[in-house]
Amino acid sequence: KFIPMTRKALLRKILEDCSLVPSEEREHFQEFSAALDKKISTKYHAEISELKALYEPLHPDKDTVSMRSYTSEERRDNEFWLLDKLSSLLNKAHFYELPTEAIHDALKEHDTSYGVLISVDPSQYDVLRVWVIGKEIEPYDFGPWYSKIFTVAYNFVRSTPKIERYKRVVVAIRHKKQQKLLLKVFKDIRCANLEHLLPEGKIRMTQFDQQVLVGMLGIGVASIAIKLITFLADYKFSWIYIATALTGIMALRAWTMYKNKRNSYLVDLSRTLYFKSIANNRASLILIADRAEDEVFKSTVIAYSFL
Repeated sequence: KFIPMTRKALLRKILEDCSLVPSEEREHFQEFSAALDKKISTKYHAEISELKALYEPLHPDKDTVSMRSYTSEERRDNEFWLLDKLSSLLNKAHFYELPTEAIHDALKEHDTSYGVLISVDPSQYDVLRVWVIGKEIEPYDFGPWYSKIFTVAYNFVRSTPKIERYKRVVVAIRHKKQQKLLLKVFKDIRCANLEHLLPEGKIRMTQFDQQVLVGMLGIGVASIAIKLITFLADYKFSWIYIATALTGIMALRAWTMYKNKRNSYLVDLSRTLYFKSIANNRASLILIADRAEDEVFKSTVIAYSFL
């Protein structure tokens, strides 16, 4: 299980508890901790070097000259062993991998909080793996004080649903048309918003918005047709102009509302990519290895303190 403390904070807590480390053993415990830290750091430094070597032909941001060319078979071999070692490393860092079925369900077309339908086709990816850690309830941003008063009063009358999110998310993806493997690490991602982390999301109108728009256009077309018929029959109905204008305005309003919803969703998407992206590609390997190193150290120190 993830230990939400730094190494130094954990050591201080253990040393302050005399029931775990008696005063006469404090120096010995500190020496053990220093030796353990050095040993683990050496071990994971070697693992990082191995991961970098495996990722070399798959790195999309590589800016150095390749000294050799890789065949597709070699790339797939590197990809397989990289993901295998990466999964093991993430397991040591107390991440867990989401099942394929859960990922596919999350990417199915669904209504977002912005009133648009979004979906991602998982069949477009040869590699699509997601690891997460730390599921929690997202704190609500009340905004100004008067907004907080209104929200509290609203929640008293009608409770708002709680939104769950993952504290950290690691994504490994490779599109069918690409040979490079993308590795990305995010923070504070809503459980229902995994599509934010993938390219090629499809946005479309909800059925209600479609029905409103089609209905308004239908009324407008019918009004024009009636006007045309009455004009040919030499009858004049001034109300036709009014009906046509109103339906046109309503149809334009429905389309504008959809565009505003779509733009709001895209703004939220850009905020996710800008503010919640922690590391990309090769930097992700270093971050994950560092996290695994911390968790192994903390788990070992806790176990040793109870011996």
